[in-house]
Order: sequence, then C-alpha cells, then structure tokens
Amino acid sequence: MHEEHRFVILETKFAYQDKLVSDLNDALIAQQKQIDAILARLHHLEGQFKNGAGDAEQPANDPPPHY
Repeated sequence: MHEEHRFVILETKFAYQDKLVSDLNDALIAQQKQIDAILARLHHLEGQFKNGAGDAEQPANDPPPHY
C-alpha cells in the first residue's frame, strides 16, 4: 500500500509539472510572437529613417515655429 501511495504522489507531481511545462511553452511562444512583431516595426522605422522620411518635417537649422 505504501508503494501505491508513492506512485500516486509521483503521478500527481508529474501531471502538475507537465501542465507547467505546457503553460511555460505557451507563454514563450506568445513572447516570441511579440518580439517578432516589435522587430518588424523596428526594421520598418529604421527603413523610414534611412530613407529620410523624418527629415521632411523640419530642417535641422530652422528655429521652432514659436520663435
């Protein structure tokens, strides 16, 4: 009877650990998707910056409009 009880405890622990690993894997996948989206936006912004899209707003030597 003692061995059966130990077996049940081990099975229970395994089930909790299996669920935890699955949950951690899901969180990791979601984080990687977020990282991929952020990197895509960063590369897009870098491309705009390199192409001079930010220069059209205001030349560097002109004073701000309120002067």
